[in-house]
Amino acid sequence: MAQRIQVNGTFTTFDIIGSWIIAGFSAIVAVVFYLVKFKSGAVVMSGATLVLGLVGAIKYQQAARSRRWLVPLPDGCIVHNGFRSRKFRDEHLTSIGLQVSRNFNNEGVAFFQRKGQLVFDAGNGPEIVPLDYTFPLSGDPLGKLFERLVKARTDKAREEILNGVPLTGEGWSLDRDVFNLDRGDSSLTLRRAEIAAAYYVDDDLCIYRSGKGRPIVRLKASLPNVIVLGTLLQEAIDGRGPEKAWGPGDGLGRLLFERPGSMPAPVVAFWVFGVIAGLVGLGNLLGLVANPKKNSPVEWLIAGLLVAAGVALCGLGVAYRHRSFACHEWGVRKSDFYGLVEMRYDQVGEFTYSATRHYYEGSYTGTVLDMTFKPRPGVESGTIKYRATVRGQDDELDNLRDHIARVIASRMLKDLQAGRAVRWGEVTFYQDGLRHRPKNFWGRPQDL
Repeated sequence: MAQRIQVNGTFTTFDIIGSWIIAGFSAIVAVVFYLVKFKSGAVVMSGATLVLGLVGAIKYQQAARSRRWLVPLPDGCIVHNGFRSRKFRDEHLTSIGLQVSRNFNNEGVAFFQRKGQLVFDAGNGPEIVPLDYTFPLSGDPLGKLFERLVKARTDKAREEILNGVPLTGEGWSLDRDVFNLDRGDSSLTLRRAEIAAAYYVDDDLCIYRSGKGRPIVRLKASLPNVIVLGTLLQEAIDGRGPEKAWGPGDGLGRLLFERPGSMPAPVVAFWVFGVIAGLVGLGNLLGLVANPKKNSPVEWLIAGLLVAAGVALCGLGVAYRHRSFACHEWGVRKSDFYGLVEMRYDQVGEFTYSATRHYYEGSYTGTVLDMTFKPRPGVESGTIKYRATVRGQDDELDNLRDHIARVIASRMLKDLQAGRAVRWGEVTFYQDGLRHRPKNFWGRPQDL
């Protein structure tokens, strides 16, 4: 008999365990307060114990109701929810969303985590199966089932669209000619012929309009039917032939990697201190205005400086939130409080890349990414530097590095073939040889 695999619901979350641990601590404190005759404190801590215990019980009940198990079958699966079992065939699947992420330890990838949702309907009411579970490096025991379900849902959607029934998801639909997006505050209608590309960036399905370097739609892969949408759109794009939607002469090209502004801990601290300084300064100013006869110029100066410091620190936090960095198919772009800087890869004279995994007590905390793009001589652009911590995207970063390196190397090769010297660090290449000029002890270059 096929193995039963739990795909959602656990009792070991902080909501449950943490609530009960804190409730136990509160109960101990309540007993101590009662023994020392501190009745009001005992009442408060007893109430806290009751509330926390109730919260833990509610969370436990919610986890129990959300628990699901799947048993794969040759042509379907059995869904257990702790109270009953229901058998479904592959064609009963009405919606599927899948997303896989990696978790690291000191040895590298430790295990995978899958999230998403399945919805089955055999005619007697839908069965929703939320997915949130881990599986080892050896493979997902449900992998073949999901591959079969994705294919079955895609084949069914393809047939339904031909018969006039659109494929639908959360706020979008796809029919024979048009992709529609309606999210309440924004709507979009896009003809299939206008869609130039559809692929995944950071676990989001990015849909591109012809000639546009940035996606006009981003959909999470774990959302219903997004994986089916991506497959159908890619089939339509591949069916048009080898015509390219972008080329080196069309701006920066498609988006490959993007990170919006982050909020590192020091900036959060500056923001908090800025708010505190601003409020203290404002309070002092109001006090000085209320008692003008008892004021001194020094007090006015201090209050004004506090308000100015608060505004400056809060402004710094806002500026950090509006930073962004993006690598496209043909160039790189960075936006911060100094302005917007763009550089095409054929303008890059030196590209430096490093990605270092960091661990704390054996637990993976992220990969520190450093990228530097220095322009070629004569290019009117400043150096672009980017440093950030990303999690679980080492393969994507390696692919990004290789793509940028290939584009830059291709340009260097063309320069070399045209008889121009190409500099690479301390080495300069010529058609008939190379020149190595490392720096000596005094920092001066010397020929070797």
